[in-house]
Amino acid sequence: MKKYFLIYLSLFICAELYSQDTQIKEGINPGYKAIDIALPNLNDSIVKLSSLKGYYVLVDFWASWCAPCRMKNPQIVEIYNQFKNAKFKDAKGFVIYSVSLDHSKKAWEKAIMIDNLKWPYHVSDLKGWNSAAALTYQINSIPNNLLIDPNGIIIGRSLSEQQIIKILNSKKE
Repeated sequence: MKKYFLIYLSLFICAELYSQDTQIKEGINPGYKAIDIALPNLNDSIVKLSSLKGYYVLVDFWASWCAPCRMKNPQIVEIYNQFKNAKFKDAKGFVIYSVSLDHSKKAWEKAIMIDNLKWPYHVSDLKGWNSAAALTYQINSIPNNLLIDPNGIIIGRSLSEQQIIKILNSKKE
């Protein structure tokens, strides 16, 4: 009986060690599980990045005061329009989670309207460069982005529009 207990205990320990090694750790670089972000939207409701699991998610860091961001927004809108209704092999779809590094809610909201950013996931804690999301992901320049797969794994950082399109096209049915 003692022998069987030791065998069982050894198998249990090995299984536990194996499962710990195979879990993907959280991080901020490609290959890591994306660290969750939970920020308020324009209606002050908290929207978690993790709530978008099952989708390809483009996390877009920008601000209303950032001229390069505003110049890039039409390209982001094109990507959204191209993939918002696309069918993917392994995902429910594609969404954009826009993280604004603004201080002014009014300026942020106005830029969303003027730039025609029609997707539903716009978030900001209105702390500018001290945004929890920017600090977590070590964002020190904008525009900037992350592309996350349906399992919450980061595919890429600071991707060009062409790279995003190429990756998403390769995942379509």
